[in-house]
Amino acid sequence: MLKLAHEVLLTTDPELVLRELNVSEAVAYYALLDRNRAHLTQFGNYQAEGKATLAWVKRSLKSPAARMRFGLWYSGELVGRIELAGWARHRFTLAYWLGSEHVGRGLMTKALTRLMRHGRESLGASAFFAGVTHGNSRSVAVLRGLGYEIAIDHWDHTVFSRVA
Repeated sequence: MLKLAHEVLLTTDPELVLRELNVSEAVAYYALLDRNRAHLTQFGNYQAEGKATLAWVKRSLKSPAARMRFGLWYSGELVGRIELAGWARHRFTLAYWLGSEHVGRGLMTKALTRLMRHGRESLGASAFFAGVTHGNSRSVAVLRGLGYEIAIDHWDHTVFSRVA
């Protein structure tokens, strides 16, 4: 059997694929970040990405994240990032963002649905958490649509949770 260089997760949309994001995609990921600096930092988060250089991107993508960090590829173009981070035994936090030109098309809902399935099936996930900075109503809508509920409301962000 042919072994792929990257893990690939297919979604319900044949044009949307999640593919492991590593240093081999540094140039494409940097270009996406560069086009979206204002979009990423509009709510006060993603400040490091807002100041990113190509060297910073290469360093950040060298860190191991096997089967946990994915690029969202739509019609062959890198359009976002999504990842799982181990938080506690079988509980994972989700982090994600989508390029501004692709917001509002349902891509993140499909991507999160697929990533959560991957977490359950491959990593034994029993619960998921996601923090959303106050003001990011689109992200709240995505999580609510996927059945997430408020777990903790902090002064600057809200943590949502969902049983896997």
